[in-house]
Amino acid sequence: MADMDGEFDEDSTPLTGRKIVATIWAALALGLLGSLGLAKFGHVTWVFDLFNHFYLQYAALGIIGALLGLVLRARLAAVLFVIATGFSLIQLAPFFQAPEQQTRTGTGDVRVLALNVLTGNKTPRKAINWILSENADVVILQETSRSWIDQLDLPLKDYDRLRTDTVRDDNFGMSVYVKRGMEVGEIEVLLKPADLPWIDVELTKDGRPFRLLAVHTLPPTGAGPTSRRNQHIKAIAARADGIAGQVVIAGDLNATRWSHGLKDVVTIRPLRSAGLGQGLQGTWPSALWFTGMIPIDQVLVSPEVFVSDFRVGPDVGSDHRGIVADLQL
Repeated sequence: MADMDGEFDEDSTPLTGRKIVATIWAALALGLLGSLGLAKFGHVTWVFDLFNHFYLQYAALGIIGALLGLVLRARLAAVLFVIATGFSLIQLAPFFQAPEQQTRTGTGDVRVLALNVLTGNKTPRKAINWILSENADVVILQETSRSWIDQLDLPLKDYDRLRTDTVRDDNFGMSVYVKRGMEVGEIEVLLKPADLPWIDVELTKDGRPFRLLAVHTLPPTGAGPTSRRNQHIKAIAARADGIAGQVVIAGDLNATRWSHGLKDVVTIRPLRSAGLGQGLQGTWPSALWFTGMIPIDQVLVSPEVFVSDFRVGPDVGSDHRGIVADLQL
């Protein structure tokens, strides 16, 4: 712009396409940092807690955003994306390093498999074939209806299904199969506090006893369901804390390691995820594997249990992937 003497103001700079792109890119980086910030306030509202599920996705977006920021010469945006990536990687780090408290105390090998089969699964044979291929000692299945049981009992002829009256035709049926040869002790079916069944059973493999808690909590689809999920997880943790021996918790928790409802209670015993040190392996939603699945299906163990392997299964027609943990008691 010219002044009264006819000279141009050197401080004014034209709004170029590069500057527009750099501004937009910086705004996106701030949005990513904002998502990470909202996650820290998951205790305030269930909506903010949803942001705690996606640290893998945040890290991927941060890396891509930083690289593109450098290409676009949007330096501020690149720095902000790097900061977001760093915060995300801090949360992901435990999955890539061996937990310090994990110590080997026994030699009794137990393989635990958990799978949300999906009540309306259109390809149940795929799920059954995968279950059989893993040859697990204990199989915990969620969303088992009467139709599912009719299809499972014959193929799983080498297992005994616990008679727990927890087969339901809604999405919260549950069944536990134990390989013949294992000793089954006291079984208790609990319904409180979420009015959903969960199972506490004493099992013994090769003379080494442990307690299994098979669980399926409500998904966090609103303030009410999230509150009930959190109460349920808290009750599970309290139950585990009251058990003197080795404890294994397995099932669809509908919560990640970072969820407010889970992270605040797993320190009671303490409990640790069998997936720690095994790399981050997501389980839901199965169809969106290319975006990175989130780890809401979990095996949690007490400190006395050594985890020798943990892995996620293939797509078997459910919206969840199954999980398998090899444990030493």
